[in-house]
Amino acid sequence: EFAIYEYQSDQAPITAVFENCLIKKKSSISSFIQCILNQNPLFTNNNQQDYTLQSGSPAIDAGKVGLNIFTDLKGNPRDEHPDIGAYEYE
Repeated sequence: EFAIYEYQSDQAPITAVFENCLIKKKSSISSFIQCILNQNPLFTNNNQQDYTLQSGSPAIDAGKVGLNIFTDLKGNPRDEHPDIGAYEYE
């Protein structure tokens, strides 16, 4: 778990954009683009750090298209509609 803070400053702005993410959030942040908010990702087993996706996960086919990342962390091929996260749903 981590926190994202958005603040104003007199210094040069820091721009962070999050696209095609599945995020649990408490407040609105303008830098979220096409993100899925506050939904259960349906990981296989959080307690055992198994972040592969279960059937019905909102992350399936919701990743950013056109990144030219052809495999997931297990070496499985990503299709033309990639999934959000490190693992493509099999």
